[in-house]
Amino acid sequence: MGWLKRRWRAFRERLFHLSLKKALALYIALGTAATLVLMMFVGSLSQELLSNLEWKYRSLYKDEFYLEMPIVLAEPVAPEEPVAPEEPVVPEGPDAPEEPMDSDELGADEFYQSDAYRSYAEHIDGAYRVAYGEMSSTDRLLKDVLDFTQSWGMVICAAVGITGVCLLFYRNKLKRPLRILTDSAEKIAANDLDFVCEYGAGDEMGMLCAGFEKMRRSLGENHRKMWDMMEEQRRLNHAFAHDLRTPLTVLHGYIDFLEKYYPDGRVSEDKLMETLAMMDRQVLRLRRFGDTMKSVSSLEDRKVQRKPVCGAEVFGAVRSMAEALDGTGGVRIWMERRISPERIFFLDEELFLEVAENLLSNGMRYAKEWVQVILAESGGFLELYVKDDGPGFSEEGLRMAAKPYYKDKEETGKEHFGIGLYICRVLCEKHGGFLGIHNSVDGGAILSAAFGTEDIEKK
Repeated sequence: MGWLKRRWRAFRERLFHLSLKKALALYIALGTAATLVLMMFVGSLSQELLSNLEWKYRSLYKDEFYLEMPIVLAEPVAPEEPVAPEEPVVPEGPDAPEEPMDSDELGADEFYQSDAYRSYAEHIDGAYRVAYGEMSSTDRLLKDVLDFTQSWGMVICAAVGITGVCLLFYRNKLKRPLRILTDSAEKIAANDLDFVCEYGAGDEMGMLCAGFEKMRRSLGENHRKMWDMMEEQRRLNHAFAHDLRTPLTVLHGYIDFLEKYYPDGRVSEDKLMETLAMMDRQVLRLRRFGDTMKSVSSLEDRKVQRKPVCGAEVFGAVRSMAEALDGTGGVRIWMERRISPERIFFLDEELFLEVAENLLSNGMRYAKEWVQVILAESGGFLELYVKDDGPGFSEEGLRMAAKPYYKDKEETGKEHFGIGLYICRVLCEKHGGFLGIHNSVDGGAILSAAFGTEDIEKK
């Protein structure tokens, strides 16, 4: 019994993963076989019941059967001259034939076995050998049902077989996945993506549910990105309003000063020129701030154009940039190469150099004596490390340094807008990589920029 259950479970499992086309063919084959068996059973049963009903009345009304036997008339022929019949020679003694018995002298069983009944049965209709009016109401109803079953039984069995195949196929192969897809569509329409569209079958419906689940994940990811963009834009607007307020306040103060004292001649020429110079610096600051806002706004529209570049060329470009900055403010720059000169990278060189320039500028701003630059390769990424011997990042800075317009509260006397690392992060992500911000165990900060270097066009 346990073996039979295991075989049944294995069959159901195979049927569960069977494709819809093969499953439908299997259901049709099994339904056809079951329908044929049902047809034979119904036909045999109805015929047996009808025969039993007829035999019941034949045993009761054998005389009426005999009397109702139709008379068969032969076609008329021309009369012939009478011929004297020959006297049959009847043997006498023990070989003499027995006299035929009249049907009234026979019992029911003997009657139906006699030659008289057989000759009579050849001339009557088999379906109505019994007088319909002689039957009871129950038997008449039963006979009508049996006659209808014999006439329409095949059609009824075929209809039952088709309906059964359709219902079983729908219940076992379509009902559950359709319910899952319907529920998933309703949840997506209600902006509820916190669910899983999963159907473990390996058929077409399973693949459809898997595609629906992939779409749900993609929608969730797009919603998350959109939410992050909205939050980032909100922070940008807040930072822009905050940083814009300072130079505007300064300019407004200088204008009030001049309006109050210049008409009365209480502002000397030197003081006037000094005030105008300060106002010009604030205007330049506003212009630079506007340029940074423009560059930040255009980051999302920037396209990455990868081209094959050898390792020696990439290292040479970074070294030229480092040599131009080396010695600025008494800070030395050390270069180290950990990539093969012949190695080919698919890289947007302009984007890579822009990130490298921002990281070097950030390191030079906070370094005390030196900055170390390392170019390496790991796991399909081209990595650029910039380490300095400065104070490093605060706990808040480690979390927020890559946010737009972030400035550490501990910073003093450093004029910058706080978008350099944010630009680096966005560009690295556009190039299939990431930006890492860490503190060294020996002190100082370590910035790492990773760039995906695979050929996207071949994918």
